[in-house]
Amino acid sequence: MVCTPAAILKTGKPLSKAGTLYTPVDFPFYKNHFPVFKNDIDMTSLSLCHKIVIMNKRFVAVNYIHCNPEYRERFEFLFGSRAKAIDTMPGFIDMHVLKPATEEDPYLIVSYWENEDAFKDWTKSPEFIEGHKRGFEDLAKAKAEGKPMPMKSDFKTYRIIAN
Repeated sequence: MVCTPAAILKTGKPLSKAGTLYTPVDFPFYKNHFPVFKNDIDMTSLSLCHKIVIMNKRFVAVNYIHCNPEYRERFEFLFGSRAKAIDTMPGFIDMHVLKPATEEDPYLIVSYWENEDAFKDWTKSPEFIEGHKRGFEDLAKAKAEGKPMPMKSDFKTYRIIAN
């Protein structure tokens, strides 16, 4: 079946070819959840009706966030209601927020980028400030009240070498 307005009306969702199988996806696009390779480079593809866009998936930034136990619920709320400012940044591919199994371990914010420059541009952008505004306010409030910081963050970056 081809992804056409008629197919969308019939199924309620467009269909996209995934290998030899047709998979229902959310409109207007979706990210393939299986590896796509081009010239031996791991790629992520976005499928749109009548169009497929292939993007490099080469650079990963991981933010290790240690939260005080009393701040964990607030932290999870902040990410659950995030501004999604990062989603519009050039070179951004995807992000995962990982909750640790124990309170001693950090949360991991794993973001995937086409390249390191795209990530660096994000960290210098107004969207970065907007995306972190509420967390920064929480840190400023704790400092003004002479309380310990509710969280601390440490970024590390990686290059994908295998999938």
